[in-house]
Amino acid sequence: MPSRKRRQEREGVFSGHRAQRAIIDIGSNTVRLVIYGGSARAPTVLFNEKMLARLGRDISTKGTLADEAVELALRGLRRFSVLLQDHDITDVEVVATAAVRDASNGPDFLAQVRAIGFDPRLLSGEEEAATSAIGVIGAFPGAEGVVADLGGGSLEFTRIGNGMCETGTSLPLGTLRLHEWRETKPSAMRKSIGKLLDKEGWGGGIDAPLYLVGGTWRAMAVYAMQQRGYPLTDPHGFELTAKEAVKLGEELAAADPEELRKLPRISTMRASYLPDTAVLLQALVEQLTPEKLVISAWGLREGLLYQRLDPVAQAQDPLLAGMAQFAAQRGAPPMLATRVAGWTVDAVPESGKGSERLRLAATLDLPPGAVFRLVELPMLARIAPGAFVVVFALCLSSFAVALTLGGGPRATTVELAIYQSFRFDFDLAHAATLALVQLLLVAGAALVLLRLPLGAAQAGLDQALRRRDADRAGMRALDAGWIALAALFLLLPLAAIALRGLPGLAELGAPVWQAAAVSLAVALGSTALCLALALPLAMGRGELAGLLGLAVSPLVLGTGLFLLIRPFAAPFALALPVTALVNALMALPFALRALRPEVQAITATYGPLAQALGMGPRAWTFRVLLPRLRRPLGFSAGLTAALSMGDLGVIALFAPDRATLPLQMYRLMQGYRMEAASAAALLLLALSLGLFWIFDRGGRADADA
Repeated sequence: MPSRKRRQEREGVFSGHRAQRAIIDIGSNTVRLVIYGGSARAPTVLFNEKMLARLGRDISTKGTLADEAVELALRGLRRFSVLLQDHDITDVEVVATAAVRDASNGPDFLAQVRAIGFDPRLLSGEEEAATSAIGVIGAFPGAEGVVADLGGGSLEFTRIGNGMCETGTSLPLGTLRLHEWRETKPSAMRKSIGKLLDKEGWGGGIDAPLYLVGGTWRAMAVYAMQQRGYPLTDPHGFELTAKEAVKLGEELAAADPEELRKLPRISTMRASYLPDTAVLLQALVEQLTPEKLVISAWGLREGLLYQRLDPVAQAQDPLLAGMAQFAAQRGAPPMLATRVAGWTVDAVPESGKGSERLRLAATLDLPPGAVFRLVELPMLARIAPGAFVVVFALCLSSFAVALTLGGGPRATTVELAIYQSFRFDFDLAHAATLALVQLLLVAGAALVLLRLPLGAAQAGLDQALRRRDADRAGMRALDAGWIALAALFLLLPLAAIALRGLPGLAELGAPVWQAAAVSLAVALGSTALCLALALPLAMGRGELAGLLGLAVSPLVLGTGLFLLIRPFAAPFALALPVTALVNALMALPFALRALRPEVQAITATYGPLAQALGMGPRAWTFRVLLPRLRRPLGFSAGLTAALSMGDLGVIALFAPDRATLPLQMYRLMQGYRMEAASAAALLLLALSLGLFWIFDRGGRADADA
């Protein structure tokens, strides 16, 4: 493909951002190329690639750059040269830092870099520290305190204030050298580092913020953000108190690097550095006693760009400058905050995930009213109609409540009429006619449901979301009020069952306990069968087939199965297997509605990458799909088990000798043994809640890992 055509395609991808300048940072760990575009005050990263060369790995032992590391670095630089030519970028600044500075063969390496066509500049320790500090000043206008830039070969300290920085200090505390300070205990290592800080004049308290610059600091912040449930993914600007930093350091110092490697968004290399870096963090907090610790994604490279700006541009706020250019490109006035909020929310596609919209709202610090109007209300408008139809369809097929209350002319539903025709009159033709009427009613509701969405999965690249807009006292009180009303509606009947049932629980006879065992077996069988059907249907296009449970009520399906089985076998002998099958089919729509949006979200997010990696169906299912379906699978299993446990539909129609617990409870009520029936109801409630909790909890355990 000609380079001009490739450039045109890239410029389309960059949405108006033109590649203008590039920086190559030759560090102790990596050699990195970053291409910038956009506003000079708020540069946009258009390309960022690194080569893990580890140039500084032998500095402390041999004092030289390893031949293998040099070859890797030069290979990466040759590739960067081709990329820069392809992008037509001539404004390129190449800088080398601690590893090249401290190595005896550093000048030879720089000569080889010049042979590639670059003009590298070797920064002194003071220049490196000052440039990183200037990057922090550019990121946080008016920042005052101390900058600690942690690289592979060194740790640079610089005091900043009034837009200026003092002479920096470079210490041999880079991530590649921290192992030299490792003692038998972290406390001994911390004391050794503290002595070095005292010796270099950093033993007193700074009583100001400590700005942390460097990839390993950012990895540590990512870990802390995940533990805290922080709503954003970018660690830039993330803050820790001194107490939180010490606690974080203690936790990571004792952590196993192998376990840290399993965490999302923390690379294998950074994970191996975190325990030693955590001890360094504790030493810094102990010696410097900072007011707070602030993570800065801006450092050396951004400092190089900031130094080029004129004083007027340097005085601008980077966020406002970036937003001004963003608005100018779209012909909109940036001062209208409501328009800015609208652009940001609309940046998510209409089918975007709810949690991502909430995350964007958090970045704008929108008040609760705006969050409800811009995010929650549109989500509810898509979800509420479908939820209403689901409830309507369930009410149409309701049978157990009417049967338990005794029916009667004013409480006879179609379902109850089917039961009466079947059990008392044994008029199978009339029962079949009523079943057809019921089928048409519920099928109509199910067809309406099929055309209505029930909402998309709340996905965010496996990240849990904390609703910070709900932290306000007024919102918490409002939430508590609604939750209290819902709890009263549910708990008052349950409390009545508990009060009436507890006295008779110890006196339940063997038939009740046998019925409980039968119900457990039926519930577990229904759960296994439902999941076995739901998962392949969710992965395919089987939503219509899954609506069978809403289109056909349990009693209608039971009537049909009775008519089919009767010519070949005794239907009452197959009552329990038929009940398990029907319960699985009844729970199938709910399992599909829990699984299918998640399957679609996972496929959309990870499918292209899996396809690019050549991942087969088996690897995709067991390595990608199923681990991320743990939560909806657990919920679906718990819901199916609870629904099956309390079913009084098909089993009442067949009425076998081996009754389930709901049927046994109904028989106790028919015999006016209300205390025993209440005790059986309490047992049924405990078993249903227990099954749901076990399955749902099992699905939630480590689901965000």
